[in-house]
Amino acid sequence: MSVSSPLAPLNAIRSGIWLVWLLVSSQSLYAACPVVETVRPLPPPAEKELLVASQNLWNFMAPGQGGRQRPDPAQHEARLDALADYVIQVLSAPHVLAVQEVETLALLEALAERIEAAGGPQYRVWLEEGHDPSGIDVGVMVRAPVDGVTVQQVFKGERNLGHWLFHRPPLHVRVEAPFPLELLIVHNRSGHGLDDARRSSQVQARRLAQARALRGWALARISEGVPLMLIGDFNTAPDPDGSGTRHYHEPFDYLDRPPLRSHWSRVAEEDRFTYIFRCQRQAIDHAFLSPRLYSRMSNAAVTRGNAGRFRTLYDHGGTRVVSDHDGIGVYLKK
Repeated sequence: MSVSSPLAPLNAIRSGIWLVWLLVSSQSLYAACPVVETVRPLPPPAEKELLVASQNLWNFMAPGQGGRQRPDPAQHEARLDALADYVIQVLSAPHVLAVQEVETLALLEALAERIEAAGGPQYRVWLEEGHDPSGIDVGVMVRAPVDGVTVQQVFKGERNLGHWLFHRPPLHVRVEAPFPLELLIVHNRSGHGLDDARRSSQVQARRLAQARALRGWALARISEGVPLMLIGDFNTAPDPDGSGTRHYHEPFDYLDRPPLRSHWSRVAEEDRFTYIFRCQRQAIDHAFLSPRLYSRMSNAAVTRGNAGRFRTLYDHGGTRVVSDHDGIGVYLKK
């Protein structure tokens, strides 16, 4: 026989108060941290423009066993459809698309086939395997009139503090037509561990070492007169008011210096973000251009509808919201 505690009514009241407080607090937090749920695509490129875009594809992995990130076959098919539609409708079928978090070349080839089947353009794709324990890599997709493409992985053998300098080594992409152009597609180390006293110094050192390696490589290419763009998920953001974590912003500050210039300079200040972390809007996806290429830039833009919508992303396996990042686009005059 159970015996009711004399404190039960009081506990029930306290529980009710706690639930009301939690509900109000959650609503207040959401109000203070709104996300843009309305999808906004990149503007279609004009006839004499080349659109170069970048998109983190959020754990684009093959179906099978191995944790919640790996879809079953039906989810995989739905995700291919969603990604194909996203590339065509939201990214406006860019001429060059830098991608991050893709597991295999076969997946990128399947996406290209699905895009074409959905009425989009025919893409050629490249991806090189790296060292990331989860298997994700960087890749590139190109379509006409882009031609004369060669792709080479760089920094794959470089090490730092006993570990690989880049778990996802950058891809160096050379393009001959419609005009000479080189890109370095990157997915740098995240900031995970910067707030851990045991790991922060090592994480900070590797992130800065990556930025130094990229800048040194870029300066060498620019000194040879190469029209160059560094583009991708850099996992670092500007800190305009100095209120953020200095070590998180340090790689951006190192890269965002002459002669490199950021594409964000052509985007309205209030629109400069691709990710939302703890209610903080962050621009962590970037394109840094050499002077020769910056002079060709006619516009820059960012998509909306992904950043901050984590619940929809996770609950539907990347089929309603395809990523936790918004995409970026750089428009170059032919």
